[in-house]
Amino acid sequence: MSVPKISGKGALLQLISDLGKERNLLSGELKVKKSSYQSLRAAYQPEIDSFGREADKLAEKFRKLYKEASEAYGDNDGALAKALAMEGKEVQRECEAINNKANALRTELKTLHDRIDFLYLGIKKLGEQIVQARESLKNSRRTVVEGFMKSGISDLEAEKIL
Repeated sequence: MSVPKISGKGALLQLISDLGKERNLLSGELKVKKSSYQSLRAAYQPEIDSFGREADKLAEKFRKLYKEASEAYGDNDGALAKALAMEGKEVQRECEAINNKANALRTELKTLHDRIDFLYLGIKKLGEQIVQARESLKNSRRTVVEGFMKSGISDLEAEKIL
């Protein structure tokens, strides 16, 4: 990547300083967010796992109830089929509610994880901008011209030509 020569060394130095400060702020925020994520994950994961086991048991139960309801309907016992199906729906609602609780915890973790990813990208972008600014600063430095006296022109003339 070619960085154009930019005048204003003071402005470039200030830009590098400002970018560095911003990167340090993001790095500090990243450290805090990572720590929060680890703490939340440690706290939430057992609860998420527990919700998952409970939901699996309820899912097995409502599937069984629906199967029994279907069999009762096949045996022309509509009242029993309806009762079993209603019980199955209630168990299914409980299962869905438990899954919603687990998903709310997962969403909170994912939101925090996404913020961490965003901070990493921001830090990377700032690092790239710092490299570009440093390259611009390097390109803005005066080239020292020496050794042209032997060829018959002064160093000052050679510098003007260059």
